[in-house]
Amino acid sequence: MKIRYIICAPILLMCISYSRAEHNTDFSINLTNTSDYLREADKKRDGDESDLDYGFASKMYEQLVEQGNPHGMNRLAGMYRQGLGVEKNLDSAIFLYEKAIEKGYGKAAYNLSVMFKTGEAYGKPDYPQAYTYAQKAQALGYKKSSYLLGYMNFKGLGISQDYKKALEFFSQGEIYGDIRCTYFIGICYLGGYGVKKNIEKGKEYIEKAMHNGSEMATDFIIHDKITNYTKVRLRSSSPLEIEKKGTYTEIANNPSKAMTGVWEGRIIQYDWSGKQIRKEKSLQLQLDFLDNRISGTWIQDDSIDLKIRGQLVNNEWHFSDMIYTDQTSEREWEIKNGRFSVRKSEDYIVLEGNIEQYSPETNEPSSPLSIVLLRSSKDNINDIRKQYSDFAEIYPNPFEKDLHISLTISKSQQVLIQLYSTDGQRFHSQTTELNEGVNNLTLQVPSIPRGVYTVYITGETLNETSKVIKK
Repeated sequence: MKIRYIICAPILLMCISYSRAEHNTDFSINLTNTSDYLREADKKRDGDESDLDYGFASKMYEQLVEQGNPHGMNRLAGMYRQGLGVEKNLDSAIFLYEKAIEKGYGKAAYNLSVMFKTGEAYGKPDYPQAYTYAQKAQALGYKKSSYLLGYMNFKGLGISQDYKKALEFFSQGEIYGDIRCTYFIGICYLGGYGVKKNIEKGKEYIEKAMHNGSEMATDFIIHDKITNYTKVRLRSSSPLEIEKKGTYTEIANNPSKAMTGVWEGRIIQYDWSGKQIRKEKSLQLQLDFLDNRISGTWIQDDSIDLKIRGQLVNNEWHFSDMIYTDQTSEREWEIKNGRFSVRKSEDYIVLEGNIEQYSPETNEPSSPLSIVLLRSSKDNINDIRKQYSDFAEIYPNPFEKDLHISLTISKSQQVLIQLYSTDGQRFHSQTTELNEGVNNLTLQVPSIPRGVYTVYITGETLNETSKVIKK
C-alpha cells in the first residue's frame, strides 16, 4: 500500500498545482486566520445553495494542503472521495487521509477506517485494516472511534469477537454522548452480552438512545424487538436435536448420491459469539447436483422462496443470485457460501452445516447461521432430478467480452435467450435447440456499454431471469 501512496503523491501535487493555475486570475486567499478560512471553505462546500461552489472549496482546501494543514487534507480527501469539485479519486483520498494522520489528525484515521470497513477503499471490506485505523483514531483522541471499535469487537470484524471489550468501548463512547453507543449498551444488557442479562436495564438504555435521537433505537422500540431477547436460549452441545433417533455414519460429500433430494429441517441463527440461539425457522431444500452444479429451491418458514443456483468447489457451496428480504428486520440479505457434512442411518440422511450470508447494503456478514435437515434414505433420486434439475448458470459475472451460459435441462427443447438493459433496450436475442443434459453456450457481446443487464432464458421447462454486469 505504501508504494501506491508514493506513486500517488507527485501526481496529486501536480493536479493541485494545475488546478490552482487554472483559477489564478480570480483566486485570492488569506491564510492569516486558518479557522476563518476553513469556515469559509466549508461554507462553499456545505452552505446554502447561493453559497455552494465545490470547485472553489476544493481550491481553498488545496492551498491548506500546500501549507501542511491536516484539516485541509482531511476535507480535500472527502472531496476526492465523493468527486465534489474534483474528479473522484479514491487513491488521492487515501493518500491525503494518510498525510493528515501523520500530522496527528484522528478524524482522518476514522474516515479511513470506515472506507476499509465498508469496502469503499478497494472494492471489498478489509476488516483488519479498518480496525487498525480505528485504533489509530482512538490513539489520536478522536472520540467517535469508541463506537467503531466497540461495534467491530461486538461482531468480531477484523478482531476476535469479544462482548466484554465491546462493552468497554461502548461505555467510553456513551460518556462522550455518542447515542450509537448508548443503543448498543442497551443491546448488551438485553442479550447478556459481556454483562449479566437485565431486560429492564437494556430497555432503559434503548429508550434513552431513542429520546436522544437514535433512529436505530426508535426502530427497535416501534417494532417491539425487545421481545426477541426474552426468548433467547443457550446453544446446546449439538447444533440441533435430531428428531429421528438412530445410529448415523459419516459419509463422503458425494453430491449426486448423498445430497440430491428433498430435505426438511431448521435454520438457526446464533448471536455473534455463536453461544446463544437467537432465531429458529423451518427450512425445506429441494436439491439436485449434476457435474458439481447445484439447483433447486430454498423455502424458509413459508415466507421465503428462492431458486438455488451455484457450484460445489472443494466441499464448499457457492451460491449466486440468492437475495431475500427478512420481514422481521426489513433488511436484505444475500446467501453466498456454505459448508456441509452428511451422515446416514438405515432410514434417514442428515445434512448439517453453516451458511454465510451478507448484507448487500453494508457488505457485512450476518451473525452465524447453521442448518440441520433430514431426508429419507429411500428417496428416488431420478424422480427428484426430473422435477428439479432444470437450471441455468451464467458466468463470469461481472464480464468483459463473452458471457457463458450453462443450461442443464431434463428434456430436449427450443430455448430463447435475450439480453436487455435496465431501460428496456434489447441487445441480444437468439433461439437455440438444446439437448437433454448439460448445454454450454457463449454469448459474444463485447461492444455493449458498461452497466447492469438482465438475461432472460425461456423454454418448455426453463424460465430463468438473472442480472449481469458488463465491466
